[in-house]
Amino acid sequence: MYKTLAALLLLTVCSTGFSAELPIRPFNAEYTLYKSGLKVGEATLSLDKNDNGLRWRLTSEATGVYALFNSKKPLSVSIMERYGKDFRLARIQLFITRAEQPAESVHLNWSKQQANIKREHTSQFIALKNTVYDYLSIHWLAAQLTINKGAHSVFDFYRKGGLVQSKLELIGQVELDLNGRVQTMTKYRHSFPGASNSYEYYYGIDNPSLPLKIEKFKKGKTSSIMLFKGLN
Repeated sequence: MYKTLAALLLLTVCSTGFSAELPIRPFNAEYTLYKSGLKVGEATLSLDKNDNGLRWRLTSEATGVYALFNSKKPLSVSIMERYGKDFRLARIQLFITRAEQPAESVHLNWSKQQANIKREHTSQFIALKNTVYDYLSIHWLAAQLTINKGAHSVFDFYRKGGLVQSKLELIGQVELDLNGRVQTMTKYRHSFPGASNSYEYYYGIDNPSLPLKIEKFKKGKTSSIMLFKGLN
């Protein structure tokens, strides 16, 4: 439940370029986590810019009675580096507890077209054939779709030690009540062919890379929601 809830995509199938570049707007946002309508935790998502590229960072932890059964405080970090006129995913680190060494790490070498994946005490190399996104870098690509008026994209997505085909499609403009205020948002659906789970992402008009709501669906189970509270 406390793994990164989050999304992806490109302007056209396996495309890597965009006609317009999205202005980089760093942020540090707080969220509430819900399961079956009940508050179960809190999360913080941030986007930072440095000389080499972009860094996405997500932390989460259980709250209230749920903290009695789950003391883990997961941390996910995704680094994107400039590649031509765009940014590409370069490194991923997943921590079960923030003070420990990463339980999973990925280094994507685009010059050699391969990724080195270290997970569950094993290491492997896999070929990079298409542009790759993960649960954090997906938000950058969703923003690129919005600014370039793209309708959908199919690409490779990293999860659980491998790459799977994934699709992000624009649903359209929707009205959503957020913290007592009705706002117009851009909605995307993120799906995996043949899989039972999917995601829906909602972004504000003023900052298309900042998710305001992320909802995870899995067949036969109630959805999990990550809902925006505010900016730090």
